[in-house]
Amino acid sequence: AYTALLRDLVLLDKSLILVDHDAARGFGRHRRIDVWWGGLDQNGGLMLLLARLLREQRAWRDAEVRFQMIVDHEKQVAAAEERLEALLREAKVRARRHVHVRATREVRAVIGQESAPADLVILGLRRPPRHVEDEGYVSRVSALLRRLPTTLLVRASGAFEGAPMVLEDATDEGNREAPVVSEGLAVRPAVPSLTPAPRKSSP
Repeated sequence: AYTALLRDLVLLDKSLILVDHDAARGFGRHRRIDVWWGGLDQNGGLMLLLARLLREQRAWRDAEVRFQMIVDHEKQVAAAEERLEALLREAKVRARRHVHVRATREVRAVIGQESAPADLVILGLRRPPRHVEDEGYVSRVSALLRRLPTTLLVRASGAFEGAPMVLEDATDEGNREAPVVSEGLAVRPAVPSLTPAPRKSSP
């Protein structure tokens, strides 16, 4: 079962990146990357790393990164903005931060509305609870993805827990940036080629 497989992969403590590719839109105009952070430091660090690596590619060089978060009430906005700013500052990633008040709206409705115009969306992937049935879990995730452009679902390994990804300052030499370095991890400034499967139409 799909959810059981996801739970097993999480137990292996490996970082996961699942690609939901919009075959019709592809990656659009490569102008906007939306990153939605749910508050987990390890996921935030990995998602920002992916956004930065993408922007080091020629096609995404001029893309705007929007680092976004959802809160329940207006009184939570200031604290959420501080958290976003702190993580961006530590990660040394240029991005616009946005905090959205959910109020009575569903989370997927907020994400679907705000990120429909984006060219790529990066979302955190939580571990499916054991009591959740495959059909219900998959249908909820699919309902959200149908509203979005090509999307990366990201689950960071435990190695990222409690330590937001810290990137070294980049050098400006012919618009080429230095290798990205995190705590105990060196990453070359390149994104491996992905050959995502096209979305399947709903029955």
